[in-house]
Amino acid sequence: MANTIDKIKLDSENICFGPEPEFNDETIQILTLYRDGHFVFRGYRYGDKTLLRKKVAKVSLKEMQQFFNEIETIVLDPEYQTNFVTDVGTWRMSIHYQNYQKHFFGSLIPGCGFDQVYKKLREITKISHLFAFRRL
Repeated sequence: MANTIDKIKLDSENICFGPEPEFNDETIQILTLYRDGHFVFRGYRYGDKTLLRKKVAKVSLKEMQQFFNEIETIVLDPEYQTNFVTDVGTWRMSIHYQNYQKHFFGSLIPGCGFDQVYKKLREITKISHLFAFRRL
């Protein structure tokens, strides 16, 4: 089972070169999804990186496996390319397998191949204002 995804960690940072966020704005989100269906979400304040909100929950094993498969289909596609824009926020994703990890990054913009999984992620986790692969 060396090619089975154990977890996916997605770090999103909604900070750009434009206007500086307000002190209390949530600008950093970390979402860790586990193969067994549970996930941990944390959102942090811009001003002092204080934890603003946290959610620990579980979705069905089937939903999580489908999500993992969809992510893997995107990033393993030979046509996959990272779209990176410097004046918007960014995301970093680590896919953890049993013996190794793969790392990906991109900008928080629509139309980069992750639109459908972005919608699915918001549906299954029920996390409001989730940045994930694109801004709200």
